[in-house]
Amino acid sequence: MKKFKISLIGLVIGAATVAIFLLWPRYSLAPTDPVSSDPAPSLPDSSPPPSPSLATASVPPPTLMPAVSLTPPIAEFKERITKKPFGIYITPATSPVQPERFTGYHTGVDIEYADNLGKIPVQAISDGKVIQAGHVSGYGGVVVIEHQLSGTIRLALYGHLDPQDLPPVGAPVKQGETIGQLGQGGTKETDGERKHLHFAILKDRKIDLRGYVPTPSELENWLDPQLLFP
Repeated sequence: MKKFKISLIGLVIGAATVAIFLLWPRYSLAPTDPVSSDPAPSLPDSSPPPSPSLATASVPPPTLMPAVSLTPPIAEFKERITKKPFGIYITPATSPVQPERFTGYHTGVDIEYADNLGKIPVQAISDGKVIQAGHVSGYGGVVVIEHQLSGTIRLALYGHLDPQDLPPVGAPVKQGETIGQLGQGGTKETDGERKHLHFAILKDRKIDLRGYVPTPSELENWLDPQLLFP
């Protein structure tokens, strides 16, 4: 009887040992079931984002350029703005043009043509209507045209033109249409100035013929014409 009890205890111990051996991997290893209802949380992806392609690149911010391209008022418009850009402060002593009779902040840009003795046509930058044309002190011949640029009325001043070849007030003009010729330097056509085009853009519909203003704050009434052309 005692021997039987010892055998029974051994049998129980052996069965328990076998059960532990069979079940141990199940509880000691991490679960590998891909459809587990309680998966381990994944770490955030720290890899850098892919470079944007042409298709996904962000759209550049809008610029101040007009929606419709404009015609430059004269050939080599940007290349010949070499002495007096928009906003430069001029005095008779410091001016890049000598002799100089004006003082102040330049309200437009000067496109220089003193090296060319031929006829130089000036064109309307856009469709519009002539609201002033004639001889003006300091300019010689002047044409002021009312243009609609990107839905807003602007006044463009074309100065130092031959007064004998200007369109009449009230005349409609088309973009690219010739509105005059540059006056000859040192004559009444340019009021004694060198041969060049003074081109300015007024923000509102009030005509202001000044080529210079005494303070920087007054320049707020004009736009830099170079910003209108790419």
